Amino acid sequence: MDRVTSLLQAYWEAANEKGPHLEQFVRQVRDGRLGDPPSAEELRRFLEAVRDAIIDNIETRAGEGGPWAMMKDQVVADTHAEIDDLIARYAPR
Repeated sequence: MDRVTSLLQAYWEAANEKGPHLEQFVRQVRDGRLGDPPSAEELRRFLEAVRDAIIDNIETRAGEGGPWAMMKDQVVADTHAEIDDLIARYAPR
């Protein structure tokens, strides 16, 4: 299993248990509290994968109608902005 996949599994497990917010998780990973710190490229790929999964979920819920359908564009834009900010701060090129 590659590093990005293991980070994704650890994050989704933590998130499902009401674990840390994404930024807190990224800080823990970067600081080596969950094993050897990943490279900036691995952290960037992890964050991009989280963004893709969140947006897929938003689009699925929006397809069901209701408030998600009305908020979809804004929530997707907010998600992009949040993840882009985390990438810029924690995994710059």
